[in-house]
Amino acid sequence: MTKFIYMTRSYKIKNQIITLFAVIFPAFLSAQENVGIGVPAPQHRLHVEVNTGNFGSRAIYGVNQHSGTTSQQWGVFGEIKSTATANAGAGVIGMATGVGTTSAGVRGETGSALGRGVFGWAYSATGTNYGIYGLTNSQDGYAGYFSGGRNYFSGNIGAGVLSPIRALHVAGSETLGSIIISGNSESIDNHAELIFSENRTYTYGMYFYYDGVGNKLQVFGKSLSNIYGPHVTILRNSGNMGLGIDNPTRKLHVYTTGAGGTTLFEGSGAGLNNATVRAFNSGGGVAGFFDATSADASLVVRQNNASGSLIKAFGANGGNHEMILYNDGSMEFFNGSHIRTIRIDPSESGTTDAGQITLYNSTGSTATIEIDGSFNGVGRVTTNELQITGGSDITEPFSVAFFEDMKAGMVLSIDDENHGELKVSSEPYDRCVAGIISGAGGVRPGLIMGQKGTIADGDVPVALSGRVYCWCDASHGAIKPGDLLTTSYTPGHAMKATDMSRAPGAVIGKAMTSLNEGQGLVLVLVSLQ
Repeated sequence: MTKFIYMTRSYKIKNQIITLFAVIFPAFLSAQENVGIGVPAPQHRLHVEVNTGNFGSRAIYGVNQHSGTTSQQWGVFGEIKSTATANAGAGVIGMATGVGTTSAGVRGETGSALGRGVFGWAYSATGTNYGIYGLTNSQDGYAGYFSGGRNYFSGNIGAGVLSPIRALHVAGSETLGSIIISGNSESIDNHAELIFSENRTYTYGMYFYYDGVGNKLQVFGKSLSNIYGPHVTILRNSGNMGLGIDNPTRKLHVYTTGAGGTTLFEGSGAGLNNATVRAFNSGGGVAGFFDATSADASLVVRQNNASGSLIKAFGANGGNHEMILYNDGSMEFFNGSHIRTIRIDPSESGTTDAGQITLYNSTGSTATIEIDGSFNGVGRVTTNELQITGGSDITEPFSVAFFEDMKAGMVLSIDDENHGELKVSSEPYDRCVAGIISGAGGVRPGLIMGQKGTIADGDVPVALSGRVYCWCDASHGAIKPGDLLTTSYTPGHAMKATDMSRAPGAVIGKAMTSLNEGQGLVLVLVSLQ
């Protein structure tokens, strides 16, 4: 049945008079007394449809032009009083089936500075009710869409969670995560921020800043108008993390120019497994590297416990340390059976005397070599056996009178004009013969003895015993191994001793190699006779 109805219907809601209709319209009245406007078979008490394609057409358009100062004025008000515990319905349902981008199921507008375009109020104190409920069946649709200005939500907000326990509670996919923060563009090289503030006006706080140009995530601090940082930087591609540095070049790059040091690691655990700092290298490189360009130390270690050790070094030693540096500066080294074999003491008695190095046998029970830095005021080495592999003669340093062509291998005699000094020999059968300058023929001294700063000192090493090469002159007779050698007229040269009546006291040693003629080097077993 179609009728033209002039309807004026007012309701008193919350002490306010609201007029719903005051127009003449063609209406359809169904057998169930449903009223339809624009629909011949209304399915609801009031069923309104608009089929016109005009831009901005509305099925229901509520306008509140109240200009008073009282609150709670509505353009459209819907109320439901159902006591059902589920699917109780809604006060107002709007549905838009058009294809236009501006069609709306329910649209609210307000011209008041303090008004509300759409106001949803679930005023029941119990149950899971909704002030405004948005639903979309389209994957590309929006259940709620807010554009422009600011949006304010009071109470906890849940995204993906029905019972939020914080102001913003986000529960995302287990594989895709919960939150994406991006720049407002589909292009790359944009920036994004996440801010943590102590107050609403953001005068103090910290923020995450993603630099889309530099491809890095950084953490800054803010105090009033001052920006501090970046405190932390993580590079997108390499994963390098920097503390106090903008472009870290290592997986962890820490830098500071201020006082107090760069990094502090603090722990309270005991044993290796609870070490405060642990570095591990599974490849062929080192686990730790310390480098300094200043004149100060690259690594400083301090032990505040007087009975503790400064450093322990571990290797493939059954879990035991192979080296230990104690708090007093002493060091001990251990073999594969964890037996101490070497000890170094900066002070022999632990007070102010000189240092000592002690080597032990394989059982650690006997000291086999002791190097004492101060024994009765002088250094001393104590051992059962001494083997020298760097030379073959016993040498003492002497001061030698100037001789223009003096060289290693020359024979020297006692200088009767300068006490305690020597000179190049130049007389045959000289009973003042003293030795041979060491170092000729590539044979070096094996043991050098002397006393610095005394008459038993000098700058020319003279072999007094052992094997040494010597310059010889064979013009007075060919030299064969075993021949006694003495001084000659040729300066610094030895010759074969043939006059046995003059030889006693003038023999420098025995030849160990031959020289048939001329001058040359002969290996000599030095033995003054």
